[in-house]
Amino acid sequence: MKLGSFFRKSSVVAALLAGTTVFGQTATTPTISAQAETMFSLANELYPTLFKNGSALQIYQDYTYKAFSGGIYVGIKNGKVFLMGGPFGTGITDKGYISEVVVALQDFKYKSNPANSAGLPAGFVARTPPAGIINAADAVVWTGSKFVALEQSTDYHNASAKFFAWTSADGIAWSRATTNMISTYVDLSTANGKAFQISTSSVIGSTAITINSSDDGINWTPSTVTYTMGSYSASPLGVKYLNGRYFASMDVNTCNAISSTDATNWTSTNLATLALPTNYTKDTNQNFCSEPFYVGGKFLIYGGVIKDYKTSSTNPPAKGLVYSSTDGTTWVANGFALPTGANAIEQGGRVSNVISVGNKIVIPTVMAQTSRRIKPTDPYPTLVTDSAQTGTSTDGLVFTYASTSGISYAATTVGTPGLTQYFTGLEVEGSGLLGYNFSNATNYWTLDGVNYTATQDMGLRSATFAYTSRFAYSPSLKRLVVIQWVSAKPATPTIMTKDF
Repeated sequence: MKLGSFFRKSSVVAALLAGTTVFGQTATTPTISAQAETMFSLANELYPTLFKNGSALQIYQDYTYKAFSGGIYVGIKNGKVFLMGGPFGTGITDKGYISEVVVALQDFKYKSNPANSAGLPAGFVARTPPAGIINAADAVVWTGSKFVALEQSTDYHNASAKFFAWTSADGIAWSRATTNMISTYVDLSTANGKAFQISTSSVIGSTAITINSSDDGINWTPSTVTYTMGSYSASPLGVKYLNGRYFASMDVNTCNAISSTDATNWTSTNLATLALPTNYTKDTNQNFCSEPFYVGGKFLIYGGVIKDYKTSSTNPPAKGLVYSSTDGTTWVANGFALPTGANAIEQGGRVSNVISVGNKIVIPTVMAQTSRRIKPTDPYPTLVTDSAQTGTSTDGLVFTYASTSGISYAATTVGTPGLTQYFTGLEVEGSGLLGYNFSNATNYWTLDGVNYTATQDMGLRSATFAYTSRFAYSPSLKRLVVIQWVSAKPATPTIMTKDF
């Protein structure tokens, strides 16, 4: 854990900002404990640019302190440590007891040595983080030639504050540089050897996004594209490269096919305006789209379920909705068959939950739902899932449906639920799909989207990792990089690697 995780900014204490020194001096000769001496020694060793050549011990009121260059002050009072000045801000913050700070420093020193990997998941080796870190990286990707991670600036009120990039050709030796890209919400993805960052406005109804692309992770080129959205502010899902086109995915409550042939000039098509099959309409809560896919010579984006209310207003026939295009710019809407009685597709967040596993398109949860009173005394009906299956397809248009196997489901679930009823997340890794649940010790692995086997690690993930971990895997190096931090930022992360 980085020393900075203890030394964070807080509110200004005006009384301690008066005078030429923060804590002042008295004629008393101050002393500190051996543990406090150890703390100063470790800080000097690990962060020499911040805590080298401090002043002699001084006293102000109940504080014993040292002053360092750059206006940094480290004070001790009642066995606790206080920081102020320089990169730590103008406020004074209680950062806990000396013993806690010493333990954190010793832990960081130990984990910074690549030879020391005790306490890490089996097979992982700790790597030294790049120098100068302020925040832990919020995302990491493998571009095909290097690992790229993005670290946000702490100066959120400065509209010109820039991202920092961590880069590494092997996941072992890392460097850090200031980018030319404004520090915003982190959405880092990679496609066709490039890194992408999508910046959106938090204003509901905003119709423009900025898609930043980079070949090296440090120098970024911004491009702006307009799109159509509804009543939700957009969140980016990343960029994919499919059959010569880049696609940017957004989780908005309308469907937009945003694409480019050069990662610079982007076009956007509002798929929600396309004509649906005759007599079919979308429910108001079915306006969300999946990420794009390329299967069978076509680009495909899935849009949930459409229903034929003209045939029946109470139990309308339902189909799955898929938008298809042969060139990525001209799209048509079509329906595909669902299992008998099925009338809903599980959505992940605001996005239709469709994924690819190997050479298959997988819809993890296709459901038959109905509203009814569970008990005769219930005042209102409840939406109940009577059954659920997983759909798989090799062409993206004709699906085969089956119950999944090899998974223990949550005891409270009705029927035979699909995967999203159980897993915290679903993630494509290599040729298979990994389902993981951070509150459960078991992960699941599948090569076909239907048959699952339980295992702890899969070679690519471990349930022992904290939810604050970020992952990237290099197929060419056969190396997994994990960036993990323990507590609130800013913090020095543990960077670990594992080879397969």
